[in-house]
Amino acid sequence: ARVTGVCPNGLALRGVNPDGTVACTSANTTVDDPVSQVGSFPSVAIGTDGLPIIAHWDITLGVLRVTHCGNAACTDGNESFTADDPANTVGGYPSLRIGTDGLPVIAHRDTTAFALRVTHCGNILCSAGNISTTVDDQVNTVASDPSLAIGADGLPVISHGEGTANRLRVTHCGNVTCSAGNTTTGADDPADSVGNDSSIAIGVDGLPVISHWNATVSGLRVTHCGNAACTAGNVSTTVDDVANQVGVQSSLAIGTDGLPLISHADLTIGALRVTHCGNVACTAGTASATVDDIVNVVGRESTLAIGADGLPIIGHQDTTATALRVTHCGNATCTAGNVSTTVYDPVDNVGADPSIAIGPDGLPVLAHRNNNTSTLVVTKCGTRTCA
Repeated sequence: ARVTGVCPNGLALRGVNPDGTVACTSANTTVDDPVSQVGSFPSVAIGTDGLPIIAHWDITLGVLRVTHCGNAACTDGNESFTADDPANTVGGYPSLRIGTDGLPVIAHRDTTAFALRVTHCGNILCSAGNISTTVDDQVNTVASDPSLAIGADGLPVISHGEGTANRLRVTHCGNVTCSAGNTTTGADDPADSVGNDSSIAIGVDGLPVISHWNATVSGLRVTHCGNAACTAGNVSTTVDDVANQVGVQSSLAIGTDGLPLISHADLTIGALRVTHCGNVACTAGTASATVDDIVNVVGRESTLAIGADGLPIIGHQDTTATALRVTHCGNATCTAGNVSTTVYDPVDNVGADPSIAIGPDGLPVLAHRNNNTSTLVVTKCGTRTCA
């Protein structure tokens, strides 16, 4: 067959497949290494220029930092900027998406005021013209583990935990920059302690759906919103509640079958678990399976995306080996044919807080932290499965 593929910049040719496509090596690159401790809780998306852009927390300076990659593999030409630096300590637990105006928008935590903050970038690099707004600042502690999506109305919507009341909170922005008209509501407030480790996506019905942790029963909970702002008609269901402690550090995406799929950690056995919903609201037909369970403790801080082949792919940390691990599902529900691979295992402690995106070339890119050097690392997979 004629060779039809090329490897992205920074990746070497590993071989040619029978159909003429190419297999490339993976690349692991430290993309931001200043004097400060950076790279905490990275969130990666693909910008309108086709290049990865990553929001992360500079813990030393207490600021929001953004790194824009210079090529698809982040091996050259990377630039990092401080995107928000007020008097308070900000930038915690960022969640980055590309808005309808083509510019990055980032939800993050003001850890001084325990408030939710949003930074709208002024350009694709987030190097100038950024607008930062505190969008939710109650007497209660809010903005735990924020997760941002762009709603069907084109406006950012953010799920986060309210620590004081132990409930799920949702903030819907009034404009693309979140600078005015924002509304915040308690989206799920049962007797149980819920709302932490949230992950939000927009369902095929155009409504937000949110996974979060029910800490009281150590189970996985899903809230399906009744409108774009989650102010009415919300339905919440605990979808996975077994004897083990599950539902921690969840990541939600909408599969090619139009149904929510959620990766999360089983803390009891140290494994990666996936829950597939039976309908758009996750109120019936849910099925959960353990998809990676080796001798090591895996599945922590998982991040899920739908790959270019239409199948789920999940990044997570092997905390025993302090390595980055990727699980590629064999079907839409992750119930069979799953393949798990350790894609980066140096001497250093890597793979912490991973975030995954799929590049225009169809290859996964994962941002994660090197805890030994306190730096931001990017791993670009050489195949669609990272195997």
